[in-house]
Amino acid sequence: MLSIELDFDAERIAREKENQALFTKLVGQFSPAPALGVNPAPDGSKNTIVAVRVRPRLDMEIACDEPQAVFARTGESGVVDAHQLRRSVRNRPPTLQASLLSLSYYTQTTPSGGFEIDRVYNEKTHTEDIYNDIVKPLVPWALNGGTATLFAHGQTGSGKTYVTKSLQYLVAEEIFKDDSYHKCRVVMSIIELAGNSAYDLLNSSNPVPILQDCFGNTQLRGVLEVAITSHSSMIEYLDKASALRRVSATDKNNASSRSHAICRIRIDRAPGQERGDLYLIDLAGSEAARDSVAHGALRLKETREINASLSVLNVCIRSKADADTSTKKKSRVPFRQSALTRVLKHIFDPASSKACKMVVLACVNPCFGDVGPSKNTLRYAGTCRAMVAKHKSQVYDAKKPVTWSNAQLKAWIKSNSGIPAVDADVLAPFESGAQLLRLSISQFVDRCLMTPGVTPQQAGAFQSKLWLMHVDANDSRHKKKNNNNKTLENPSSSSSLEEVSGNESGISQEVSSQEPSQLLRCLDFKQRIRPGMAVQWDASQFPLAQPGMNIAVVLSDERGTRYLCALMTPIHTMVNSGYDLQLWKQVVVNVCDMMGEVIMVYDAEARHYFIQV
Repeated sequence: MLSIELDFDAERIAREKENQALFTKLVGQFSPAPALGVNPAPDGSKNTIVAVRVRPRLDMEIACDEPQAVFARTGESGVVDAHQLRRSVRNRPPTLQASLLSLSYYTQTTPSGGFEIDRVYNEKTHTEDIYNDIVKPLVPWALNGGTATLFAHGQTGSGKTYVTKSLQYLVAEEIFKDDSYHKCRVVMSIIELAGNSAYDLLNSSNPVPILQDCFGNTQLRGVLEVAITSHSSMIEYLDKASALRRVSATDKNNASSRSHAICRIRIDRAPGQERGDLYLIDLAGSEAARDSVAHGALRLKETREINASLSVLNVCIRSKADADTSTKKKSRVPFRQSALTRVLKHIFDPASSKACKMVVLACVNPCFGDVGPSKNTLRYAGTCRAMVAKHKSQVYDAKKPVTWSNAQLKAWIKSNSGIPAVDADVLAPFESGAQLLRLSISQFVDRCLMTPGVTPQQAGAFQSKLWLMHVDANDSRHKKKNNNNKTLENPSSSSSLEEVSGNESGISQEVSSQEPSQLLRCLDFKQRIRPGMAVQWDASQFPLAQPGMNIAVVLSDERGTRYLCALMTPIHTMVNSGYDLQLWKQVVVNVCDMMGEVIMVYDAEARHYFIQV
């Protein structure tokens, strides 16, 4: 039995050597046709650069006499030739046409108007040359407030991690080389994505939830962001993250990366200027089933998750291409199906309002035994040109605060912040509408309180008013209802609540506790107390008093000087919080303890009451 197995192995090895010799001979005879379709990439396509790096053969591969099958064509720039040996048909003598399948990938115009490959780097090209050619322009783009992305992909063992790490070092050197950029604040975070889970590589690989904020941007809640002050400190953090990244031995690589590594560098510029973002992404190596068949269940699971995430990324790329070219219907981009695509949402989001530059570096294994996966890598890279979202400039919309300029925001503040009006120059000296929404609650309220006469309640109500307008502007249900001009049903059965016409307060589907009669509004509130009126009262002697403002809604008259009221309790302790009406929590309030009328507005979608400015 052992003798039969040895004979079989010897026969297989002899056949492999014969095939390799035949392959080497046929490749030497290969005479490529001129790449007639080669054209320089047009200026309009420079937001995306697709490059191919053919790594040199390793010493082990040279020692095994494994022939090279993928070549960067000499004499013609931007062309890759991939050769594959195919079997002879019906035992005919092998000929060049019958035994060698050669495919060329080059900068070629496609029917959709895109380009397949922009740059090709052979095995003799240094990493510094790759950096200067395609990666270096990303740094000033990010430093000037843009979003730039580099990601490397390819088969495991194709040199992705090696070249990405070298490029990260060169980026660190570039950021801190020019003194003109020292006024910027540089913040860096590094995570790895294993399956649909994210881990913070700068914080002992702690898990990080991937969330989406109200602006539609992906946020990594709790991720450690370290301030970078020098080239050496950035290198130190990069090395620290690299040491914690998950690696395992596979058939193709003894230290294969088993996760996607994402390095995000945020550039905080001068006040009033848009921040910049630079993403440096090393994707996990893709594997074929034959490369992992000898591994256990855990390794097979990792392989499935890696390939699935790359497949979702490819679907998102194609969907984005359809969204850009289709004029009849909107294409759905399924970025929520994978943690990788959720983090990279800014690249192919059709609703993106910020321009993005991207470099795709396809790393290729040149060896004869891996020509199949190398061809898949080249095809995958060819679809990436349509990935970057087209820049859509924001058009002013009076109902969308994110579209407001500083001047438009100040005009809105002056006419909508109540009496006394909040000083717009103090609240928003240079911020746009989108930037003001990013202020924390405490920052917003503190700025409002700098205006003489403004109370914490007015400041909180004004902040709530702005945010509700922003939420309504981004609510698809609210948009649909507005477009159809449908009248909404009154969510309250109280006849004392008045439907507010228009959208003057910035809240949709409103009902208000304000006095319906214009004539009665001129009277002091104590002379026109009625069921449904909301009042602020002195609850210092009440055991269930709330900290800050105490609000109650009048239910019925008790002897003329006392009224039965229902309590309104804040949802949270924040000053801009909404309120709930607790009808089962009732208290008798004396007129002398009532401090003033409070106009409450009900938001049907939020199902809460808010103080109206």
